[in-house]
Amino acid sequence: MPEEDVNERKLSPLVKLAILGALLIIGAVIAWFVDIPSADEIRARVAAAGLVGVLVFVLAYAGLSLTPTPASVLSIAAGVLFGFAGESLRCLLRQCSRRHWPTFSAGTSALMR
Repeated sequence: MPEEDVNERKLSPLVKLAILGALLIIGAVIAWFVDIPSADEIRARVAAAGLVGVLVFVLAYAGLSLTPTPASVLSIAAGVLFGFAGESLRCLLRQCSRRHWPTFSAGTSALMR
């Protein structure tokens, strides 16, 4: 059985450019025709959902943090939804949990060293 040449399966730069152009056109059409709610509408929906809305956002934030999604986009979204005080509290809790998580998981023996 002859081995396949790896270079045979690569796309040419022209095909890649065509795919990129098609994706940009599709994105523009979706953005034009889909009604994107304003920040006030989203805040009202989250406020109406109460604690469930906050928990859904936290779970979505945690899930998206596992992907290569930029953290600044998620932080800006949290700031828009929950305001400056809510975002500041979230950042504080996040930094504290990152800094002290190894000591929490290792137990008190790690603190004595």
